[in-house]
Amino acid sequence: MKYAGDLKEYLPQSPCIISNNCLGGFIYQDTGYSYLSPTIGLYFFFPDYIEFLSDLENNLKLKIDFVTESKYSVGNERLKSAKHKYPVGLLGGKFEIHFLHYHSEEEAEKKWNRRVERINLANLIVIGTELDLCTKEDIEKFDNLSFKNKFFFTKLEHKLKSTIIVPEFYSNPKIGDPYRNGHVLYKYFVQQLNSQN
Repeated sequence: MKYAGDLKEYLPQSPCIISNNCLGGFIYQDTGYSYLSPTIGLYFFFPDYIEFLSDLENNLKLKIDFVTESKYSVGNERLKSAKHKYPVGLLGGKFEIHFLHYHSEEEAEKKWNRRVERINLANLIVIGTELDLCTKEDIEKFDNLSFKNKFFFTKLEHKLKSTIIVPEFYSNPKIGDPYRNGHVLYKYFVQQLNSQN
């Protein structure tokens, strides 16, 4: 994908990318790096994601159980309209995870646990995208997290240290999804990383 080569130049050699949606997985695919994060092929609703991040190291140790429906009405709408039935996990009984690109609970749990074991927090990159019930307050909470390398994609100016503004989506109701618009997000990600060097 366009800009992926430039992005690889600025990332650590074995990045641990934690993301609220599929963007992290696409970065791994497009740069050729091994999956060193469990947040691949899935998404969180942002209220759960920001709480998950608030104690990331301990929350990653929690057990996943599976549920038949989402606590969010929009989550249930997506489940009903999905092309295939995908599992919904509840990490530690608290954090809802939609395993969008998985076909069974067994697959989702096995891959989550295996990738948790690969995590190297020394190479941690935390990404947020203004999607899935994300509010201005959530963005501010994200910006206040203690992670050194954190980046938040938004279409509006929030004047926060971690935000990366993507003006292409200014007139859209939301940031474009990573699958169709990853190259747009990569472009601004590269610019941000370049400015920090």
